[in-house]
Amino acid sequence: MDIPNGIVTKGDGFVVTSFGDKGIYELSRSGVISNVTPISSSIDGIEKVKGGDYMISSWRPKTLNLFKDTPYSGSIMRGQLGKKWTVEIDNINAPADIGYNSKTNELYVPMFKSKQVRIYSLDKWGVDRRSCQRDCRAAADKTTKAADSTMKKDGDAFGPYKECHKACIDKF
Repeated sequence: MDIPNGIVTKGDGFVVTSFGDKGIYELSRSGVISNVTPISSSIDGIEKVKGGDYMISSWRPKTLNLFKDTPYSGSIMRGQLGKKWTVEIDNINAPADIGYNSKTNELYVPMFKSKQVRIYSLDKWGVDRRSCQRDCRAAADKTTKAADSTMKKDGDAFGPYKECHKACIDKF
């Protein structure tokens, strides 16, 4: 595994994220790598949250790979080793090594390039965020239908999605 980055303890070993090879894995104290789970590339932070899931931050989007290497290119994902992962936040600016407060069930997301830290309540936030993203995707779908004429006119067929998504992030 190349470029290890985030680390969290698991039993007598660790779970490690990789910034370079698109995955997370278990690492024993003796250095044995197992349970490699490919998820995304450029994974920065990892935390274990209530319910046994892990949350990871990645500098690359898992969905809507429309904005690669833009201010909206990162994502926060949730899941377990060897299982399916879901995107909790997509298209955010360079989420760095995340933190978690188990008493308040809040995720702390430092935004590496904008020098901010965002705090998300995992109790209420997930439901609110997913409904907001559905609304933004609907706006993007409408825009996509007119993409040819829009792209010729202003060069950005996905402006309404980006505007909606930024408002969503600011709201939650």
